[in-house]
Amino acid sequence: MSKKVEIPALDWFERYKRLIDLAWGALLADEDFIFRNMGKEAYIKYGKETRPKWAGAAGRKISKKYGLKPTLEDATQLLGIYGQEIWGFGDTRFIEANLESPTKGTFAILACRGWETDKEHHIRTQCNMACGVRDG
Repeated sequence: MSKKVEIPALDWFERYKRLIDLAWGALLADEDFIFRNMGKEAYIKYGKETRPKWAGAAGRKISKKYGLKPTLEDATQLLGIYGQEIWGFGDTRFIEANLESPTKGTFAILACRGWETDKEHHIRTQCNMACGVRDG
């Protein structure tokens, strides 16, 4: 006895969201594993050696597409565009970027994918490390 199982079709946006979830989740799981099992120094070394490879490639593509230059305003804008894609699925409500002075820009992610599904996410995750505030 065989019964055909219908598979729902995902629209483009749903596929995009799942891919972002998978990519970012895998990265954070790797970083968490390294930090918990190999220590803070190994975690810092891993980030310094790997992040420029994937984040640098993404940053160069975004900079080229939007004509960004090596200025404080454009660097802050780059963080906003990148953060909007990773955390906001293209929605600017989840990010905030400001020029505080001619020498200081600030950027904030206003949503956490971990917190959305698990209100105790912070118990198992060192949020300050997982979301970009780096030691070293």
